[in-house]
Amino acid sequence: MDTAALFKNASIKELCELFVETNHIDDDASIPIVRGWLMEEMEKRNPERFDAWMMAQDKDDIDHPERFLVNQE
Repeated sequence: MDTAALFKNASIKELCELFVETNHIDDDASIPIVRGWLMEEMEKRNPERFDAWMMAQDKDDIDHPERFLVNQE
């Protein structure tokens, strides 16, 4: 099974919420992989807003993709 495919049916809001949840998990080696899948799906849905998020300078913005992607689709 393509594990990344699990995220294809999630809303952009759900993807962002899952990403934020990973901010608090430090001891799991799989977190960077999961974050990558989440980010790939977010970028597919709205590349321009995703790029704006990636260009964010403020740490608080970096940890909260919903500020750039939710209600921006």
